[in-house]
Amino acid sequence: MILVKAPLRLSFFGGGSDIPSHFHQWGGATLSATFDKWVYTAIMHTPQPHVKVAYAVTEYHSTADEVRHDLVRTALQEFRIHQHIEISSFADIPTIGTGLGASSAFNVALIAGLQRYKDRTEGQPVPGWVSLTAGKLEIEQVGSPIGYQDHIAAAYGGVLFAQYHKNNVPKPYTVTKLISSVSDLFACLFLVRMPGRQISANQILSRGMPTTNIERLVQMAYVAKTLIERGDISMFGALLHDGWMQKKQMHSIISTPEIDAAYEQARRAGVLGGKLLGAGNGGYLLLCAKSPEEKEHIQRTVFAHDVWYNVAPTNTGVEIVYDDTRNH
Repeated sequence: MILVKAPLRLSFFGGGSDIPSHFHQWGGATLSATFDKWVYTAIMHTPQPHVKVAYAVTEYHSTADEVRHDLVRTALQEFRIHQHIEISSFADIPTIGTGLGASSAFNVALIAGLQRYKDRTEGQPVPGWVSLTAGKLEIEQVGSPIGYQDHIAAAYGGVLFAQYHKNNVPKPYTVTKLISSVSDLFACLFLVRMPGRQISANQILSRGMPTTNIERLVQMAYVAKTLIERGDISMFGALLHDGWMQKKQMHSIISTPEIDAAYEQARRAGVLGGKLLGAGNGGYLLLCAKSPEEKEHIQRTVFAHDVWYNVAPTNTGVEIVYDDTRNH
């Protein structure tokens, strides 16, 4: 068995500019960070002439071409794996429709695992190759209306500033891993679970986003990068608020009355700013308090009856954590 893990991520600024249809013309930039929750993918050879895939449901098929899960089917076809394989996926926290980049984290872990399974490579996966391969598979072959930001986060890990290049250059993006300590910032961040999406992320993203709004979020990504390097939590939190106000203007379906009410209640209690992660309409609300003490107070009072999570930074991306195939 080969066991691979890839981290979930917090998307701060620049989302939408990582979509090829945007950055090929305008360029782009995103700022994101991974945290201490992971998606795991287990891959195992089986003597049985079937393909088994277990996620929210379990699929059994005679060949890979019959698999209903688009990412798994396309990845197996890409690696020319047809039978005798079982794939399972699980995560540290609930991830369906949460806006934490779980689909792309699964995709990155799957690609890294299948490369080890098929090619018997040694060492840890190469982040650049894995992120680009997983991104192209999901965006170009499967046709998901998403960008590369989530694949980059899951592959590289850490606080990541990515720049996306115009004109279809061979290397569509460059990634900078910020080395500044972010422990103080993460001590002020937490997630609050909102109701699940009533509309899928693909439905939201397929509507497109106004270029002017995206470009404002890109400029915020550059500013936020500087604020993180300075350790300016107060200004970073205020910028998160400005970014969320900007994102909400893109489509009326991005937020909901329940999300707006929770956010405004948090702001009245002293939260500096925040945003709904992912495409919108449901999932996790990321909030930035003034201090760890203020965060704990808000959690105990405003969100005492809600599901919330503290987050801690991780600097590690996709990783093969177990492989016993070399023993056979």
